[in-house]
Amino acid sequence: MKICQSCSLPLHEEYKGTNKDSSSSNEYCKYCYENGEFLDDRTLEEEIEHLIPMFIEDRDISEKEARIELRKILSPLKRWSKNNKIIT
Repeated sequence: MKICQSCSLPLHEEYKGTNKDSSSSNEYCKYCYENGEFLDDRTLEEEIEHLIPMFIEDRDISEKEARIELRKILSPLKRWSKNNKIIT
């Protein structure tokens, strides 16, 4: 199953964002992406903090544990991975 490459929401047809030409995005959900642009200007850290309440809602985990898990989930996604490359 495809997921949003920004927030990791399952990318079902009804959740797809839109590209500049109004076509459905195959990479980003409607909560993150509209008309070919991200709806927010968050950093990865800000995105993690934004998602923590939703992530822990149905889980028996602490905010600290959620922060660790979200970092593992989000870091490799397209939106964030380009900004997190290790320079050698």
